[in-house]
Amino acid sequence: MASVVWQVWPHITQGAEVNNLTWLIRASRWVRNPPGPRRIKLVFGIIAAGLAMLALEKLGWWPDWATLERGRGRW
Repeated sequence: MASVVWQVWPHITQGAEVNNLTWLIRASRWVRNPPGPRRIKLVFGIIAAGLAMLALEKLGWWPDWATLERGRGRW
């Protein structure tokens, strides 16, 4: 069995597959041990705050002092 795992492992670890596997394992842990109500409220609160900031920016109501200037960097 171990030899099969080591033969398959290089194919699993290429690119985004590792990230997908990590999220799949995390999701399976959430199914076995679901988070409490406080954590769910926290996650939805963070998502709502992000969507509110996105809406403010798209509507043009985002303040200039909170906007980063584009530099000469990579991004």
